[in-house]
Amino acid sequence: MVKLVTTLLNLLVILALQIFPGNVSVKLDVPSQVQAGSEFDVTITLNKGDLEGFSRFQQTIPAGLTAVAGTSSNADFTFTDRRVRLIWLRTPKPDEIIVTYRVKIDERLKGTFMLDGKFSYIENNERKSVDINPVAITITPSPTVDPSLIVDVNDFEKMTMPYPGATVEGAANITCIRQTPIAGGQGDFIVKVLVSKESTRRFAKIEEDVPPGYTAVAVDARDAIFTFKDQKVKFLWMNLPLEPFFTVTYRLIPKNQATLPQPVIKGAFSYLVDDEEKPAEPVAEAVKPAEKQVVTAKEPAKDTKKPGATVKTDAALVLVPEQGVYYRIQLAAGHKPVNVEQYFRKVKLDREIRQEEHNGWKKYSVGSFSLYREARDYRVHIWNTTPVKDAFITAYNSGQRITVQEALMITEQRWYQ
Repeated sequence: MVKLVTTLLNLLVILALQIFPGNVSVKLDVPSQVQAGSEFDVTITLNKGDLEGFSRFQQTIPAGLTAVAGTSSNADFTFTDRRVRLIWLRTPKPDEIIVTYRVKIDERLKGTFMLDGKFSYIENNERKSVDINPVAITITPSPTVDPSLIVDVNDFEKMTMPYPGATVEGAANITCIRQTPIAGGQGDFIVKVLVSKESTRRFAKIEEDVPPGYTAVAVDARDAIFTFKDQKVKFLWMNLPLEPFFTVTYRLIPKNQATLPQPVIKGAFSYLVDDEEKPAEPVAEAVKPAEKQVVTAKEPAKDTKKPGATVKTDAALVLVPEQGVYYRIQLAAGHKPVNVEQYFRKVKLDREIRQEEHNGWKKYSVGSFSLYREARDYRVHIWNTTPVKDAFITAYNSGQRITVQEALMITEQRWYQ
């Protein structure tokens, strides 16, 4: 009888393991109360059972909070568009995995918000997920901030703009740009293509149509599979390089040593986001910078409006497009206009602060530099002498915003940390 009972119990255990394979569970550990302007750690404890394959943890945090990686247990950590992601292509072996990341709180916040999340994984070729029980976190106001500037965390995104020192930018900028082919010494041409991929890691492909009469060979494929067939150059990655931007290079050689004009090339860049392939985007052609023009601005008029009145941007403070490639230092961005002179009164700089409209944001920047290293040095000066600790470099080509990487490539300047 005892033997029969033992056998039945064993069968029940086996059945339970089949119904609840691995007993996957996730626990979230955060403080219940934090202060605006401070930082706190988020700890995720994953009991994964027998799980070994692909898995992902993701969590959305409120506007006004920013996240940086902590201990990731070999996960790929990213933070974009308020979303924290930890991705394992192969989940680590230990039954219990602990990962952490740190959250910085804008100094003007207050109020209570709920933090939850989801852990997804693949089991028996099926996608499954575990929802994390929401945890309430209360932000107490900072005693050093003017009470009139304090905003509830749930209203922050729609009601306010970042204080100088806090930057808010849009989605990741994934671009692909080709430098004008450089003539070699034997009728050949060197072609360089810059990929700015941000946090994209998985499958990607560059396809370039090469004019008849040329053959192509790889110079630097950056771990891609390179092929040339039917006048088409291809770079194929199953996993992209780790760097946020990189350059691939190939060489065009005239067949039979023929003398050919500079090639006109067209191409496309394809990549995956959230396991979905995005439509192929044309590879942009880099344009060499034109002669830089100096623009003289008028002195800004004094704002005599009373507090609370509608703010109108002084025409003299609007950013005027310049010719060629140049760099500026962005101080802040927001949806509502501000009185520049009053808002940045604590930022005592020797250059005028200008406003521009870009992607639905009003952005405020200072300076104009033709060399990246000059912009870098002025950014460090701002960090060291003003309250703006998150100022960063922006780049333009004849008034149009481009990435800093694109600007460096177009001007063939070096990257200076």
